[in-house]
Amino acid sequence: MPLICECSDSRCAEIVLVDLDTYRVERRHGLLTAPEHVVERGRVVRCDDGYWLHEAA
Repeated sequence: MPLICECSDSRCAEIVLVDLDTYRVERRHGLLTAPEHVVERGRVVRCDDGYWLHEAA
């Protein structure tokens, strides 16, 4: 499932590919971004193939 990166850069339009089940589980815990993208006031809690999961700090 393609989704737009949820990083803090409002101009970012990078596509992150995850399957629907992964999205449902991970999105409950934070924001999904493209690798190496930043979420202000967040911390990376998982680096997976094709996306990073950020949790609010």
